Amino acid sequence: IREYFKDEFKGIPILYSIEEEPLGTGGGIKKSLELCTDENVLILNGDTFFDADLSQLAAVHSQKKSDLTMVLRKVENAGRYGNVEFSPEGQLSGFKEKNDSGEAGYINGGIYLINKNIFKTRSFPEKFSFEKDFLEKYYSTINMYVCVSDAYFIDIGIPTDYEKAKQEFKTDIVR
Repeated sequence: IREYFKDEFKGIPILYSIEEEPLGTGGGIKKSLELCTDENVLILNGDTFFDADLSQLAAVHSQKKSDLTMVLRKVENAGRYGNVEFSPEGQLSGFKEKNDSGEAGYINGGIYLINKNIFKTRSFPEKFSFEKDFLEKYYSTINMYVCVSDAYFIDIGIPTDYEKAKQEFKTDIVR
């Protein structure tokens, strides 16, 4: 990636946060936030594509004065992902573990708008999971909201969906 894009993409400067060893999703995010100068930072999972409306995400984040806003997607079988629960006002209220129930539910789409100082009020190890060690543990103590989208979503974390994505994205999506 670094060799291909160098230090700029379409006039946007690129900085790279290099992990000498894997830090987990939380450790990687925490390390990369050290390079950020804006108050709010967009975080995207690298193994999913979700065509969500980022301006809607920004509007919810701003309106709710949220410390973290995540985009959710309703799916017919949330068992593979686990369910995300939220209040009628959109405030995050819980997570249900992955299961084989086959029930529909709202899943974490892997898109977040977060305050760059979100980890500064707690002590975290160098290596940790953003989902398990942060979101699931602290959702009730941090101002977190959701933004629901029904846009196209694919997670390439399993071979069948990876093959499906290769077929659906045969064209060069970086223009």
